[in-house]
Amino acid sequence: MKNTVIGLFILSSLILLGCTQLHDQQSWKIKNDSTSDIFVEFTHEFQSEIKLDTVKVGEERLVYYKEGLIEGENIEDPTMYANILIYNSTDTLVKDENLLTNWGVTIEEIGSNNEVMNCEYVFYVCDSNF
Repeated sequence: MKNTVIGLFILSSLILLGCTQLHDQQSWKIKNDSTSDIFVEFTHEFQSEIKLDTVKVGEERLVYYKEGLIEGENIEDPTMYANILIYNSTDTLVKDENLLTNWGVTIEEIGSNNEVMNCEYVFYVCDSNF
């Protein structure tokens, strides 16, 4: 009886894990390659609050993460629904953080049949950008 219960539990767990739908993932990060700390103000159209972060020299900061069923072809442009402002203690960034071509993008297909897309956008900040 005990072995039957354990067997049913293991079988049920495997079925539930097999039915779990995988979700596409998108992350938007700011990488500080400058020689001073930077400040990032981030507002997303679907969230009313302004997020303010300090990114220290050499650090990378996640400013937004989205997970859902986007089915690959509808990867969200990080500049389409967001407003980002980057500055340091003396100046505002000259490099346009709201222009998609200024973001580095890495797309990785994961899962046994490449059914999930992990999309990472990174905006690199260096001294010459101010």
